[in-house]
Amino acid sequence: RLWSTEYCGILAHELASRNVQVIVHAGPSERLEANEIASAADHPLVQSMGHIDPLPISLSRGVIRSAALVITTDSGVRHMAAALGRKSVVLY
Repeated sequence: RLWSTEYCGILAHELASRNVQVIVHAGPSERLEANEIASAADHPLVQSMGHIDPLPISLSRGVIRSAALVITTDSGVRHMAAALGRKSVVLY
């Protein structure tokens, strides 16, 4: 169900290389993985929410609402993006 941190980092780097701001979303239990993805991307346009404390649901909603595209796994983020009418790509 989850893409590896390595593959997510590569994807984030490729997007950032095309001048796309990438925000790596993180829930409270996903901070470490989000930070690892941003670190693996190694690009200034890739930022992780894993450093934000606390992580209120309203922040997630705001980030997703402002996104041009949400790339996600089959998770709660996918459902939130759909509810907010955001275009999304779901990685299986």
